[in-house]
Amino acid sequence: MHTPTTKTLIASSLLATLCACQSMPPANMDIDQARYAYEQARNTPAVAATAPVELDQARQALRRTEDNWVADRDIATTRHHAYIAIQRAAIAQNVAAQRQAEAEIQQASVERERIRADARTRESQVAIQRADEAQRNARIAQVQAGYAMDEATRQSDKAAQLQLALQELSAQQTQRGMVVTLRDVLFDSGQATLKANAQTTINRLAEVMRQFPERRLLIEGYTDNVGGQEMNMDLSLQRATALRDSLVAAGISRERLDVRGFGEAYAVADNATASGRAQNRRVDMIFSDQLGRFASR
Repeated sequence: MHTPTTKTLIASSLLATLCACQSMPPANMDIDQARYAYEQARNTPAVAATAPVELDQARQALRRTEDNWVADRDIATTRHHAYIAIQRAAIAQNVAAQRQAEAEIQQASVERERIRADARTRESQVAIQRADEAQRNARIAQVQAGYAMDEATRQSDKAAQLQLALQELSAQQTQRGMVVTLRDVLFDSGQATLKANAQTTINRLAEVMRQFPERRLLIEGYTDNVGGQEMNMDLSLQRATALRDSLVAAGISRERLDVRGFGEAYAVADNATASGRAQNRRVDMIFSDQLGRFASR
Protein backbone atom coordinates (compact mmCIF):
# COMPACT_ATOMS: atom_id res chain seq x y z
CA MET A 1 0.00 0.00 0.00
CA HIS A 2 1.08 3.59 -0.68
CA THR A 3 1.75 5.84 2.28
CA PRO A 4 -0.19 9.14 2.34
CA THR A 5 2.95 10.96 1.19
CA THR A 6 3.33 8.69 -1.84
CA LYS A 7 -0.34 9.15 -2.78
CA THR A 8 0.04 12.88 -2.54
CA LEU A 9 3.07 12.81 -4.84
CA ILE A 10 1.26 10.64 -7.39
CA ALA A 11 -1.79 12.93 -7.38
CA SER A 12 0.42 16.00 -7.80
CA SER A 13 2.25 14.36 -10.70
CA LEU A 14 -1.00 13.44 -12.44
CA LEU A 15 -2.32 16.97 -11.95
CA ALA A 16 0.85 18.49 -13.39
CA THR A 17 0.67 16.16 -16.40
CA LEU A 18 -2.99 17.07 -17.00
CA CYS A 19 -2.22 20.80 -16.82
CA ALA A 20 0.68 20.40 -19.24
CA CYS A 21 -1.57 18.59 -21.72
CA GLN A 22 -4.23 21.26 -21.42
CA SER A 23 -1.66 24.00 -22.08
CA MET A 24 -0.46 22.46 -25.33
CA PRO A 25 -1.88 24.37 -28.32
CA PRO A 26 -4.02 22.39 -30.77
CA ALA A 27 -2.49 21.26 -34.03
CA ASN A 28 -2.68 23.65 -36.99
CA MET A 29 -2.29 22.44 -40.60
CA ASP A 30 -0.96 25.80 -41.81
CA ILE A 31 1.84 25.70 -39.23
CA ASP A 32 2.63 22.09 -40.17
CA GLN A 33 3.04 23.12 -43.82
CA ALA A 34 5.26 26.05 -42.84
CA ARG A 35 7.44 23.80 -40.68
CA TYR A 36 7.78 21.30 -43.51
CA ALA A 37 8.87 24.03 -45.95
CA TYR A 38 11.39 25.40 -43.48
CA GLU A 39 12.83 21.97 -42.68
CA GLN A 40 13.27 21.26 -46.40
CA ALA A 41 15.23 24.48 -46.78
CA ARG A 42 17.23 23.94 -43.59
CA ASN A 43 18.23 20.42 -44.62
CA THR A 44 19.44 21.54 -48.04
CA PRO A 45 23.24 21.93 -47.68
CA ALA A 46 23.47 24.68 -50.31
CA VAL A 47 20.92 26.80 -48.44
CA ALA A 48 22.80 26.71 -45.15
CA ALA A 49 26.08 27.43 -46.94
CA THR A 50 25.04 30.19 -49.35
CA ALA A 51 21.77 31.68 -48.06
CA PRO A 52 22.03 31.81 -44.25
CA VAL A 53 20.36 35.23 -44.00
CA GLU A 54 17.34 34.15 -46.05
CA LEU A 55 17.12 30.90 -44.09
CA ASP A 56 17.14 32.81 -40.81
CA GLN A 57 14.37 35.05 -42.11
CA ALA A 58 12.32 31.92 -42.84
CA ARG A 59 13.05 30.65 -39.31
CA GLN A 60 11.92 33.95 -37.77
CA ALA A 61 8.73 33.94 -39.88
CA LEU A 62 7.97 30.39 -38.69
CA ARG A 63 8.59 31.43 -35.09
CA ARG A 64 6.17 34.35 -35.43
CA THR A 65 3.58 31.96 -36.85
CA GLU A 66 3.96 29.57 -33.89
CA ASP A 67 3.93 32.40 -31.33
CA ASN A 68 0.76 33.87 -32.85
CA TRP A 69 -1.00 30.50 -32.65
CA VAL A 70 0.05 29.99 -29.03
CA ALA A 71 -0.96 33.53 -28.09
CA ASP A 72 -4.48 33.91 -29.49
CA ARG A 73 -5.39 30.91 -31.73
CA ASP A 74 -6.39 33.34 -34.50
CA ILE A 75 -6.72 31.08 -37.56
CA ALA A 76 -6.72 33.83 -40.20
CA THR A 77 -3.68 35.64 -38.77
CA THR A 78 -1.83 32.35 -38.26
CA ARG A 79 -2.56 31.31 -41.86
CA HIS A 80 -1.19 34.66 -43.08
CA HIS A 81 2.03 34.28 -41.06
CA ALA A 82 2.39 30.63 -42.15
CA TYR A 83 2.02 31.66 -45.78
CA ILE A 84 4.83 34.22 -45.34
CA ALA A 85 7.04 31.59 -43.68
CA ILE A 86 6.52 29.19 -46.60
CA GLN A 87 7.44 31.89 -49.11
CA ARG A 88 10.53 32.83 -47.09
CA ALA A 89 11.65 29.20 -47.20
CA ALA A 90 11.10 29.10 -50.98
CA ILE A 91 13.11 32.30 -51.41
CA ALA A 92 15.99 30.80 -49.39
CA GLN A 93 15.98 27.77 -51.70
CA ASN A 94 15.99 29.93 -54.83
CA VAL A 95 18.69 32.30 -53.55
CA ALA A 96 20.89 29.31 -52.73
CA ALA A 97 20.38 27.88 -56.24
CA GLN A 98 21.28 31.21 -57.83
CA ARG A 99 24.38 31.71 -55.71
CA GLN A 100 25.51 28.16 -56.36
CA ALA A 101 25.16 28.83 -60.09
CA GLU A 102 27.21 32.01 -59.69
CA ALA A 103 29.95 30.05 -57.92
CA GLU A 104 29.99 27.49 -60.72
CA ILE A 105 30.32 30.28 -63.27
CA GLN A 106 33.28 31.70 -61.39
CA GLN A 107 34.90 28.29 -61.09
CA ALA A 108 34.40 27.58 -64.78
CA SER A 109 35.92 30.96 -65.66
CA VAL A 110 38.99 30.31 -63.53
CA GLU A 111 39.44 26.87 -65.06
CA ARG A 112 39.05 28.27 -68.56
CA GLU A 113 41.71 30.90 -68.04
CA ARG A 114 44.09 28.35 -66.54
CA ILE A 115 43.70 26.09 -69.53
CA ARG A 116 44.13 28.98 -71.95
CA ALA A 117 47.42 29.84 -70.32
CA ASP A 118 48.65 26.28 -70.89
CA ALA A 119 47.08 25.84 -74.33
CA ARG A 120 49.78 24.30 -76.54
CA THR A 121 48.25 21.13 -77.88
CA ARG A 122 45.06 19.79 -79.36
CA GLU A 123 44.19 18.34 -75.98
CA SER A 124 44.33 21.82 -74.47
CA GLN A 125 41.91 23.13 -77.10
CA VAL A 126 39.44 20.36 -76.26
CA ALA A 127 39.78 21.23 -72.59
CA ILE A 128 39.08 24.89 -73.40
CA GLN A 129 35.94 23.89 -75.26
CA ARG A 130 34.78 21.86 -72.28
CA ALA A 131 35.47 24.79 -69.95
CA ASP A 132 33.48 27.08 -72.26
CA GLU A 133 30.59 24.62 -72.26
CA ALA A 134 30.68 24.36 -68.46
CA GLN A 135 30.57 28.14 -68.22
CA ARG A 136 27.59 28.31 -70.59
CA ASN A 137 25.75 25.65 -68.62
CA ALA A 138 26.42 27.51 -65.38
CA ARG A 139 25.04 30.72 -66.89
CA ILE A 140 21.91 28.87 -68.02
CA ALA A 141 21.48 27.50 -64.49
CA GLN A 142 21.86 31.03 -63.12
CA VAL A 143 19.15 32.36 -65.42
CA GLN A 144 16.84 29.46 -64.56
CA ALA A 145 17.37 29.99 -60.82
CA GLY A 146 16.59 33.69 -61.18
CA TYR A 147 13.48 32.93 -63.19
CA ALA A 148 12.34 30.38 -60.60
CA MET A 149 12.74 32.96 -57.85
CA ASP A 150 10.79 35.58 -59.83
CA GLU A 151 8.08 33.06 -60.68
CA ALA A 152 7.79 31.98 -57.03
CA THR A 153 7.33 35.62 -56.06
CA ARG A 154 4.69 36.17 -58.76
CA GLN A 155 2.78 33.04 -57.78
CA SER A 156 2.88 33.90 -54.09
CA ASP A 157 1.51 37.37 -54.85
CA LYS A 158 -1.33 35.91 -56.96
CA ALA A 159 -2.15 33.32 -54.30
CA ALA A 160 -2.26 36.03 -51.63
CA GLN A 161 -4.56 38.11 -53.82
CA LEU A 162 -6.92 35.14 -54.28
CA GLN A 163 -6.98 34.46 -50.55
CA LEU A 164 -7.82 38.11 -49.86
CA ALA A 165 -10.56 38.13 -52.52
CA LEU A 166 -12.19 35.08 -50.90
CA GLN A 167 -11.87 36.36 -47.34
CA GLU A 168 -15.52 37.40 -46.98
CA LEU A 169 -16.60 33.90 -48.09
CA SER A 170 -14.57 32.32 -45.24
CA ALA A 171 -12.35 30.40 -47.65
CA GLN A 172 -9.87 27.92 -46.17
CA GLN A 173 -6.38 27.13 -47.46
CA THR A 174 -6.09 23.34 -47.63
CA GLN A 175 -3.78 20.80 -49.23
CA ARG A 176 -6.25 20.70 -52.13
CA GLY A 177 -6.11 24.48 -52.58
CA MET A 178 -8.43 27.33 -51.58
CA VAL A 179 -11.83 25.92 -50.58
CA VAL A 180 -15.12 27.78 -50.08
CA THR A 181 -17.73 25.73 -48.21
CA LEU A 182 -21.44 26.51 -48.50
CA ARG A 183 -23.79 24.91 -45.99
CA ASP A 184 -27.34 23.80 -46.82
CA VAL A 185 -28.82 27.16 -45.76
CA LEU A 186 -28.72 27.99 -49.48
CA PHE A 187 -31.13 25.13 -50.26
CA ASP A 188 -34.46 24.00 -48.86
CA SER A 189 -34.27 20.68 -47.01
CA GLY A 190 -34.01 17.81 -49.48
CA GLN A 191 -34.13 20.20 -52.44
CA ALA A 192 -31.55 21.26 -55.04
CA THR A 193 -33.08 24.64 -55.94
CA LEU A 194 -31.05 27.60 -54.71
CA LYS A 195 -32.79 30.03 -52.37
CA ALA A 196 -33.03 33.69 -53.31
CA ASN A 197 -30.49 34.67 -50.63
CA ALA A 198 -27.83 32.58 -52.41
CA GLN A 199 -27.49 35.14 -55.19
CA THR A 200 -25.14 37.36 -53.16
CA THR A 201 -22.74 34.46 -52.72
CA ILE A 202 -23.03 33.49 -56.40
CA ASN A 203 -22.27 37.05 -57.49
CA ARG A 204 -19.18 37.23 -55.28
CA LEU A 205 -17.89 33.89 -56.59
CA ALA A 206 -18.44 35.01 -60.17
CA GLU A 207 -16.57 38.25 -59.47
CA VAL A 208 -13.60 36.32 -58.10
CA MET A 209 -13.60 33.98 -61.12
CA ARG A 210 -13.49 37.02 -63.42
CA GLN A 211 -10.60 38.49 -61.41
CA PHE A 212 -8.60 35.27 -61.77
CA PRO A 213 -9.33 33.94 -65.29
CA GLU A 214 -6.53 31.36 -65.03
CA ARG A 215 -8.37 29.53 -62.23
CA ARG A 216 -10.93 26.76 -62.60
CA LEU A 217 -13.50 25.69 -60.01
CA LEU A 218 -14.36 22.19 -58.83
CA ILE A 219 -17.83 22.09 -57.23
CA GLU A 220 -18.45 19.08 -54.96
CA GLY A 221 -21.81 18.26 -53.37
CA TYR A 222 -22.24 16.28 -50.12
CA THR A 223 -25.15 15.16 -47.91
CA ASP A 224 -25.74 13.63 -44.48
CA ASN A 225 -26.73 9.98 -44.10
CA VAL A 226 -30.49 10.59 -43.86
CA GLY A 227 -32.31 8.86 -46.72
CA GLY A 228 -31.04 6.29 -49.18
CA GLN A 229 -27.52 6.37 -50.60
CA GLU A 230 -28.73 6.59 -54.19
CA MET A 231 -31.04 9.50 -53.37
CA ASN A 232 -28.27 11.32 -51.51
CA MET A 233 -25.85 10.80 -54.38
CA ASP A 234 -28.35 12.31 -56.82
CA LEU A 235 -29.15 15.21 -54.46
CA SER A 236 -25.49 16.08 -53.92
CA LEU A 237 -24.84 16.15 -57.68
CA GLN A 238 -27.98 18.21 -58.33
CA ARG A 239 -26.92 20.81 -55.77
CA ALA A 240 -23.43 21.06 -57.22
CA THR A 241 -24.97 21.39 -60.70
CA ALA A 242 -27.33 24.11 -59.49
CA LEU A 243 -24.37 26.17 -58.27
CA ARG A 244 -22.54 25.63 -61.55
CA ASP A 245 -25.54 26.71 -63.59
CA SER A 246 -25.92 29.84 -61.46
CA LEU A 247 -22.28 30.75 -62.09
CA VAL A 248 -22.75 30.16 -65.82
CA ALA A 249 -25.79 32.46 -65.70
CA ALA A 250 -23.53 35.04 -64.00
CA GLY A 251 -21.18 34.96 -66.99
CA ILE A 252 -18.61 32.29 -66.07
CA SER A 253 -17.64 29.84 -68.83
CA ARG A 254 -18.96 26.31 -68.26
CA GLU A 255 -15.53 24.96 -69.33
CA ARG A 256 -14.01 26.42 -66.15
CA LEU A 257 -16.52 24.64 -63.87
CA ASP A 258 -16.44 20.94 -62.94
CA VAL A 259 -19.14 19.28 -60.78
CA ARG A 260 -19.14 16.11 -58.72
CA GLY A 261 -21.56 14.54 -56.27
CA PHE A 262 -20.33 12.39 -53.40
CA GLY A 263 -23.51 11.89 -51.36
CA GLU A 264 -22.71 10.68 -47.85
CA ALA A 265 -18.99 10.16 -48.52
CA TYR A 266 -16.22 12.23 -46.91
CA ALA A 267 -18.26 13.31 -43.90
CA VAL A 268 -16.63 16.12 -41.91
CA ALA A 269 -18.70 15.57 -38.74
CA ASP A 270 -20.63 12.88 -36.88
CA ASN A 271 -23.98 12.09 -38.52
CA ALA A 272 -25.28 10.91 -35.15
CA THR A 273 -26.03 14.51 -34.11
CA ALA A 274 -28.16 17.23 -35.72
CA SER A 275 -25.23 19.67 -35.77
CA GLY A 276 -22.99 17.05 -37.33
CA ARG A 277 -25.51 16.28 -40.07
CA ALA A 278 -25.84 20.00 -40.78
CA GLN A 279 -22.07 20.25 -41.30
CA ASN A 280 -22.11 17.29 -43.68
CA ARG A 281 -24.85 18.85 -45.84
CA ARG A 282 -22.55 21.12 -47.81
CA VAL A 283 -21.13 22.12 -51.17
CA ASP A 284 -17.34 22.57 -51.39
CA MET A 285 -15.84 24.73 -54.13
CA ILE A 286 -12.14 24.14 -54.74
CA PHE A 287 -10.09 26.66 -56.72
CA SER A 288 -7.43 25.24 -59.02
CA ASP A 289 -3.81 26.35 -59.12
CA GLN A 290 -2.66 28.94 -61.67
CA LEU A 291 -2.29 26.22 -64.33
CA GLY A 292 -5.89 25.07 -63.87
CA ARG A 293 -4.90 21.89 -62.02
CA PHE A 294 -6.59 20.36 -59.00
CA ALA A 295 -4.70 18.46 -56.31
CA SER A 296 -5.77 14.85 -55.88
CA ARG A 297 -7.80 13.96 -52.82
